[in-house]
Amino acid sequence: MTDEKKWDAYVINLDESTERWKHIQTEFADTIFNLNRFSAVNDPQKRGWVGVGKSYGAIVKDYMGKDPNFEKLLIVFEDDAYRTQDKNTFNERCKKIMEYLEKHKGEYSHFQGGGIYPNLEKIECEDPLLIRCDWITCATFTVIGKEAADTIMKYQEVPDDKKDPIDNYLAANNRGKMLVPFPHLCWQLFGMPSTISNSDQKVTLNEGFRNAHKDMVKFLKDKNINITVYSGGSRKKKEMSFVDYVMKKQKRKEKGFNYKRCRCGMKKTKKRQIHIFSDIKDMKDLKDSSSNKSKKEPSSVKTRKSLNVSKVE
Repeated sequence: MTDEKKWDAYVINLDESTERWKHIQTEFADTIFNLNRFSAVNDPQKRGWVGVGKSYGAIVKDYMGKDPNFEKLLIVFEDDAYRTQDKNTFNERCKKIMEYLEKHKGEYSHFQGGGIYPNLEKIECEDPLLIRCDWITCATFTVIGKEAADTIMKYQEVPDDKKDPIDNYLAANNRGKMLVPFPHLCWQLFGMPSTISNSDQKVTLNEGFRNAHKDMVKFLKDKNINITVYSGGSRKKKEMSFVDYVMKKQKRKEKGFNYKRCRCGMKKTKKRQIHIFSDIKDMKDLKDSSSNKSKKEPSSVKTRKSLNVSKVE
């Protein structure tokens, strides 16, 4: 990566969330992004969405003080971002996308590397494959254009007790101006407790990413786009120690989960399943992946798997 162009990116991270900072540094090491930690605003009343919204406002204010004309891209990661593909594929795709976004400033409000509940409008570009959305939320990895930056600053004027999550506010005020890639570049890390959502909503979010992928596949097939040419890039063997730490902390390993509470349209089950996007054929059980790091991940196919983590030691 020494000769490759790199893009600076903010990472929203609470001062006390040191494990999340370690995670994202590892997750995006040797990628085309230079990560710069930004101390997140911690809402005194522990309303995570309020703190995140104010954090985005502080980032935009900081950025506009350095680059008021948006000559460079304003890139923001949240600290639970998780790559859906291996680093080489991720870098190749992101390089093309960042170059496209640089050339087409003013033609979009913001770009999201992944998202949920998409209302897909049209294919913006086939190489890289980008879709214009009337609506999409969950800003795990975002490139903020000038128009979206102005929206974020207006959001700061909304009273805290009337604030919606910032990603919903961005979508509502920039209809038809959002871009999303296929397949997604990032999801929120499975199993990690959200600083905005409760544990039930976090599972719903993971299911939301899966459903968004299905919606995008159907949309592209209806447009006669051969999606197989955009697939591949299976994740290499991933260090699971941080995920293991999070699961222990949340006491989720041996605890059942009732999907009735999460409103994601799934049947009740005695075992909780965490859903992630993967391009691998026969993923090893999470227990094997975390305990035997010498084994390689299997070969690539275009699918998503459900990992049963209820009995992980």
